Formats: sequence, C-alpha cells, structure tokens
Amino acid sequence: MTRPLPARAPWLVLLGTAPLWSACGGGPAPAPEGAALWFVAQEGLVAARNRTGAPTKPFVTDSFGAGIALRDLDGDGHLDLFVIGGEVPDSLHLGRGDGTFAPSPAALPAADGSWSYGVNATDFDGDGDVDLYITRRGPNRLLRNRGDGTFDEVAQELGLADPSWSTGAVWLDHDRDGDLDLFVVNHIAFDRAAVEVKGPSRFLEQEVYYGPTGLDGQQDRLYRAEADGTFVDATAAAGLVTAEPHYGFQALVLDEDGDGWLDLYVANDTTPNQLWRNRGDGSFEEVAGRLGCALSMEGGPQAGMGLALGDAQADGQPDLFVTNFSSDYFTLYQRGSDGFWRDRTTRARLHAPTWSSLGWACGFDDLDADGALDLWAFNGHVYPQMDAVSGGPGYAQRPLLFRGDGTGRFAAPEGGGGPAFAAGWSARGGCAGDVDEDGDLDLVMGVLDGSPVLLRNDSPQGGAVWLDLRAAGGLGEPLGARLEVTVEGRTSVVFHGAQGGFLSSGPRLLHLGLGEAARAERARVRWHDGSEQELGPLEAGGHYRAEQGKPGVVRVEGT
Repeated sequence: MTRPLPARAPWLVLLGTAPLWSACGGGPAPAPEGAALWFVAQEGLVAARNRTGAPTKPFVTDSFGAGIALRDLDGDGHLDLFVIGGEVPDSLHLGRGDGTFAPSPAALPAADGSWSYGVNATDFDGDGDVDLYITRRGPNRLLRNRGDGTFDEVAQELGLADPSWSTGAVWLDHDRDGDLDLFVVNHIAFDRAAVEVKGPSRFLEQEVYYGPTGLDGQQDRLYRAEADGTFVDATAAAGLVTAEPHYGFQALVLDEDGDGWLDLYVANDTTPNQLWRNRGDGSFEEVAGRLGCALSMEGGPQAGMGLALGDAQADGQPDLFVTNFSSDYFTLYQRGSDGFWRDRTTRARLHAPTWSSLGWACGFDDLDADGALDLWAFNGHVYPQMDAVSGGPGYAQRPLLFRGDGTGRFAAPEGGGGPAFAAGWSARGGCAGDVDEDGDLDLVMGVLDGSPVLLRNDSPQGGAVWLDLRAAGGLGEPLGARLEVTVEGRTSVVFHGAQGGFLSSGPRLLHLGLGEAARAERARVRWHDGSEQELGPLEAGGHYRAEQGKPGVVRVEGT
C-alpha cells in the first residue's frame, strides 16, 4: 500500500487501485510551464501483488525483492509485465500498448515453496523469444519461452538451478564462443533458527532484524554454456572464487577497459563492490580496489544495491551509479581516460540529495529526449520500524529524479518531477520503457508487499530515435554492445544490455534522445565480440533495426 508523504504542492496525485488523478476536471495534471520532467503515478496496473515475509520484517529475507521484467514476451510488439511474487506465485501480464495490461491466459509452470526475488528477461538461446531466469532463495528457475505464450521450466535440466539465495543475474558471452553464459549474484547463507538465537539488532533505537552483518555471504557463480546447450559451473576455472564471499545484490555487464572482452561489476551490501576484469582467456581478475570503484570517497564499503551504467558526461567513458543505504550517499563513479575510477558524487551534485534515501533500482535514461542522460532511483527503507522514529527516514520513501545537463552534473527538475515524485512507496525493482507507446520513456516500479506502479512520462519531449540491435547467428541478444552516437558534432556512448537496475529487466530497444537535432549524423556499434560496424545517420522519430554483419540499418514501424 502506498504511504503518501505530506503534499508539497496542490497537484499531488491521488493513488488507489485505479488510475485516479488530482487535476481539476478529473484528468491528469498537465505539466506546468517550465517543467522539463513531469511524471504522474498510476496504481492498479495489475491485480497481482508481491508478498515477502511478515509486515514487521523480522528477518533479513523479508526486506527486499519485488523485481519486475518489462519485455515483449508474447511477440505482439507490446511490452508485457512480469511480476515477482515473493512468497506468492510470480505472474505474467500482457500489454495492450496503451499503458494497461491483462492477465496472461496461460499458466506459468508451478514452482516449489521457496521465495522469488528477481528476474532477468533475455533470449538466452537465440530462438527469438524472450526467456525468464528467476532468482530465488534456491533453487533458481529458468522459464524457456515456447513462442506461443507458454513456458517450460528447464533450469534443472540445463544446470542452472543455483541452490543459493540468489539476487541479481546477468547473461554475457564472457569467452566469445558465440553463446551466452550466466553470472549469478548470491547473497547470504540464511539459517532462520540460527538467526532467531542471535536475536534482533538495533537501529535508531528500534529493534530490527539481524543481518546481513554477522552472517555468512554466499559465493557468486559463473555458469558457462556448453555446445550441447547445458551449462557447467565455471566459477573456479574463471578465477571468481573469493576468500570471503560478499553479500551480493546486483551485477551489470560492460567492456570496462575497451579491449573487446566483457567485464562484470557487482554491487555488494556492506562489503566492497567488485570489478571483475576479463583477461580474455576465460578468466577474470578483481580490480575495483586498485582502480577506485570499490569504496566510498572516505575509503569504506557502502551498502551497494542498485546499479546504473551510462555516459553521463558524453566523454566516451562509462559512468557507474550505485544506490546505497540511508544516512549515506548514492555513489557516482566516473572512469577517466587514464583507466581509474573516481567518486564524483559531490561534483555531480548528488551527495546531499541522496543522503536520506535508501535506494534500490536506478537508471540513466534520457527522459525528456534532450540529448543528456537523466537519473532516477526508487527508494524504500528495509525497516518498517523507521516510521516510529521522529524525524527519521521513514519506511515508504519518495523516488528521486535528477535532470542531467550532459556534463555529468545533475539537479532536481523544476516542480520536483511531478506528482509521481511526491509520494512514497516501499519500492525495490524497476525499469524504464515506453509502456503506453507515446514515444517517451515511462518508469515502472516494483513495490515490496504491493503491486507495480506506473510512473507515466508526461514531459515535453525532444526528438528521439529507437534502435534495435540484433546479434548474428544464434547468440540471441548482443549484451555488452557499445554504441557511439554523434549528434551535432558531439559524440556520446550508449551501453546496451547491461542489465543493472535492481533485480529487474527492461526492454531491449535503445532510446536515443536528439534534442532539437533532426538526426544523429553518425552511429557506430562495437558488438559484444569486439567487431565494429557503421550504421549511418538516424533520423529523429525513426525506429531502426541493425543486424550484426549487415551494413547500415533498416527502418521499421512501431516501437
């Protein structure tokens, strides 16, 4: 249930089980003059609700989850919504293309009694249909899409039923052999009886659940695809075993050093974040501490949860955004041309505005299509007991929205971003996509113990291009591809298929904001295998498809 915060403006949206708006006349409130970013929240998207543990959250297992997937799962061209149920069944809802969804008529394969937390939606087998890898408190599931709206459970059969408490998961072709491997992020070895013996912890004078500190972390796992379609545990062979496993939350894929081999960045709770650099021989080395992206600017570990990857300052180098715990800041790391990462949170004007929030899903997206990446984060505390703390952070929290200026600096938008950013939720998962097919990026939020919420984008929009990158052969999606786009002489980079966010999975289409420009005069892609390809100019308003190994692009209809 939404826990609204005190209204800061008369246009605060009214939230319920149906789309109710606060504007006079019963319609959605229009964006006021001068408001570059404006979002209106809509609850009641689907009837399904997440349920994860008791309302008082007595155990660490109860505190997060609520991942979502926003992908076209039935192949009709509309984005569908997959909802992680937690301790109730997961559910699939088919998009109508107008911002509404209908329950899928086909039942999903039944699951055992363990809880689900997150989902990665990717065409892992290259058959053209999007499959679902579901992370759980063991064993994980892999729902292979039959292409007719139904799914088969194949995790055990293929060797991907990781028995740990898994959180994030990302696909990547780490050894460049033409098929997708899977990296699974694992969290805590949880024993309820042992935790009950330890008793509760205390935070801000309140009794709260015990953990993760004091509990054993679990080893992340790399599963390598074999020629017969099965997977083997290649964690040790890849050099990924750590002496002290971390409390992992989320990973993303990037070619961090530009050598054509895909690397991994992992956000960890209360332990240092990790950057696993691909050596190019099937193995990795951990370099985050040496390169400057493991710790805060004070030199200590934070509580990394969500991840976003983008080129926020249009310098061709990747930037990483990490959401963290309350009474700490969300961290922006920027990679320099010298190969070192630096904490630029204060310079980016993000230190103070993020301090009171406890963040989860986040993203770099050009939400007004002006050519500069904006930044959003969904928030919510882990302790319901925070509502009893006078002046405390509160359990339900407002999402955050920052407008980028294209130089790596951010500021709260005029009007605060609209009614959707003035109300609070216990948010966890989330991603961006054009849900109502009006040409801009909306946001969908996964809510712990609640139903997903649509944050509909009503912002004034510049010109934009939509681009679908397709890998050659049977690889599926070109996860880790890098696109260079030049608009009016300025070149920036878009990173494709990084996953990131928090336990969620967004659309495959790339959205490229052009501002007032009529076209992107040049686009060049470096594919996941290191090969490069010129795509040519892209006209504003166009929808294009580029296929690896085929020159140029093809203009297509629809999104």
